[in-house]
Amino acid sequence: MHTSDKKKPMNSKDLYKAAIIGAGSIGCGFDAPRMEHVLTHAHAILDNPRTDLVALVDLDAERGQAEAEKWGTKFFEDIDLMFEATKPDIIVIATPDKTHATLLPRAAAKHPALIICEKPIVTSEEEATKVREIHT
Repeated sequence: MHTSDKKKPMNSKDLYKAAIIGAGSIGCGFDAPRMEHVLTHAHAILDNPRTDLVALVDLDAERGQAEAEKWGTKFFEDIDLMFEATKPDIIVIATPDKTHATLLPRAAAKHPALIICEKPIVTSEEEATKVREIHT
């Protein structure tokens, strides 16, 4: 049996709602739902019986919509609308490196249980200071 065939818990309260910001290769583009190997955040979320992929966000509407359909989730072009509509417990930031320092504070302000950010988290000392200030 493929891992994505596992049954999710019956009570939706038992599921962590996850959203991915970035519909590129590592976020969701390298693989597809029923492939044998897990290569993306979307596939890892789909395969985990305790998580539900509730949203995918990308500035490229055509790519984002196509990936959202492939993974069976909602697509948003606007991060704030996604936060309001889905209230995710887990936020995955899988965008170009230069965007992480801007997206991390926005994600942290929503107080999710977990933020996963692709590396490198920052690309400069100035960005590191900005991200460090999130928790001070």
